[in-house]
Amino acid sequence: MTSQLRRLAVLIALTFRGAFVGGRLWISALLAALPPVLLAALAAYGQTGAPLLAGFGEVELTLVLSVQLPLTTLILGVGLFRNEVEEDTLPYLTLRTIARPSIVLGKYFGGWAAALAFLLPSFAVTLAIAQVGAQGATFPPGFIAAALALVVLGSIAYLAVYLLIGLVTPSAVVVGLVYAFLWEFVLRLFPGHIPQVTLYYYLRTVASALTSGSPFGGYASVVSLATAVAVLLVVPAAALVLASLVVGQVETAPGRSDG
Repeated sequence: MTSQLRRLAVLIALTFRGAFVGGRLWISALLAALPPVLLAALAAYGQTGAPLLAGFGEVELTLVLSVQLPLTTLILGVGLFRNEVEEDTLPYLTLRTIARPSIVLGKYFGGWAAALAFLLPSFAVTLAIAQVGAQGATFPPGFIAAALALVVLGSIAYLAVYLLIGLVTPSAVVVGLVYAFLWEFVLRLFPGHIPQVTLYYYLRTVASALTSGSPFGGYASVVSLATAVAVLLVVPAAALVLASLVVGQVETAPGRSDG
């Protein structure tokens, strides 16, 4: 058990380090810079006090939730297994003395840590800009918690979905973009129950439940906070189980043991 945990920790560390190379690093860093730069631009053009705090909420809702979060997790998530899949080296990875579900978990947690390494500093700097320009104005109760919940829960859910996509399709980036900007973006605009098949619906439900402040509060949702959080945890858990099953079907040498 101890040796398995040690191997899992090594895989997490290697995956985390691998996220900070090449195009993934620069694109994720650019996405991380966008929210604070946009809010700083609003402050530079004279928007301060309560309007700047409202601008922070709009940036988090329209830029972070709809663009930065899905694209950052897409770039990092689909790449977690792509090298092994494209170079047909996944069977060699499974030959290592680590349980196959641990391979998926190690990749996932390493990727999630890398995603948070971009998303959380971006959030903190954007929030700091809003606080500096607040001029005595304050956020509504629960407002910061709602914005932070979008980042944390969204990264948990989206990254697992993109990990699965990257594992099962050779056109992972294209499929991921279709999912992000057609499924998640378009279906949420439909009336009735159709938006409930998107993660966006449950993320907005969580934010609305945590604060009544605009633009997070007042979202028309028919599910409770507990249900929304449960969905945002069950979906990634299911994606990771499916990913483990896929990895479990990879051919390796006879007699291999996961012990």
